[in-house]
Amino acid sequence: MQEMIALLKNKGYEKVSLSVNKDNYAYRMYQKLGFQVLREQDEDYMMVLALQE
Repeated sequence: MQEMIALLKNKGYEKVSLSVNKDNYAYRMYQKLGFQVLREQDEDYMMVLALQE
């Protein structure tokens, strides 16, 4: 995941988003990488990470 984030940064993307099921343990991993919940739905979270500061 860190390699993908680095690749997107190098290509000039401003942000990346993903959707993760609320019961998926990967939710915490995404939080540790800096993703923030943009929108909460019934069964999942839409998360976003700003790549350019």
